[in-house]
Amino acid sequence: MLSARVHRSGIGLALKYGREIKDKIRRLVNCFCLPPEQLILYTAPPDSNMILTIAHVFRIGMMTTRMGVRRSLVFLLTIGSLFLPTIAQAAIAIDASSPARATGTPPNANALVSASFTPPNSSLLLVMVSADNSQGSNITISVSDSTGLTWTNIVERDKGDAGAEDGHASAWYALQPTSQSMTVSVTRTAGLGGTERISFKVYVITGHDTSDPIGASGENSSTTNNITPTIYTSTVNNSRGFGCATDWNALGLPSSTDTEDAEHDALQISLLSAHKAADTSPSGTAVTMNFDGFGTSAAAWNWVGVEVNPAAGAASPPVKRRRHFFWFIDW
Repeated sequence: MLSARVHRSGIGLALKYGREIKDKIRRLVNCFCLPPEQLILYTAPPDSNMILTIAHVFRIGMMTTRMGVRRSLVFLLTIGSLFLPTIAQAAIAIDASSPARATGTPPNANALVSASFTPPNSSLLLVMVSADNSQGSNITISVSDSTGLTWTNIVERDKGDAGAEDGHASAWYALQPTSQSMTVSVTRTAGLGGTERISFKVYVITGHDTSDPIGASGENSSTTNNITPTIYTSTVNNSRGFGCATDWNALGLPSSTDTEDAEHDALQISLLSAHKAADTSPSGTAVTMNFDGFGTSAAAWNWVGVEVNPAAGAASPPVKRRRHFFWFIDW
């Protein structure tokens, strides 16, 4: 027969049987993380009234034991979770589905069409356009696609702008909610179509703010061969910078210290699209981008810059969330 009583803050266990069972019970309770000073084991003579008392007191003891076990498990698992890897919030990324640059000399009102590509769900499509323009005024460019998205012109730089060089640079975007095969088209509806070059690059972007994807933008011109202008001042934490520049002097294949996609069309234009290799923090940072013309001769740069906003949860200072056993606990 097993009897038990509450002893101070611990549990008293009464055993009719000998030392062997007493040792087993001691080991069992120790496994439940009870301190040794809270455990009193002893043998007792039979008692006809003891059984009911045993059941009641032993029940209380087991409840106390379970509470101690729970506290111990929470402590041990929490400490163990500190050694598990952390998970960083998703950053802005350029998806591998981004198609290659498209270049051509279509007549006015005839579209230059990209290769087919399949962006993921909820992606941002950012199109950087460069075009030849020597007529002394702005040309008219439009962007469309095979799925009927709505396209927005973010910023453009043209010959007709004050202080601008010849040539055209512009940035456009659309949001693609559904993954599907598609193409993007750029059309010149005014200008010297059929003789002047057009080139554009489509960036498929993830990790962006799906309700407000575009932040600041900027534009300017320069005749300096190698320039690193401030293209905008960031408006949120963890945004990403993109730029596009057209060298009407067509010196040769340009380059950049940023991540670039460049092209040179002899006797037409030299151009590049570029993006920062990492997100920018904090908000209020002057974001620069490098446009380096071929050789050392004077260039004729028209450039634009665009800030892509991060997903809403990543717009605060970078936070790493630790993977732990209790998913509902966050610190």
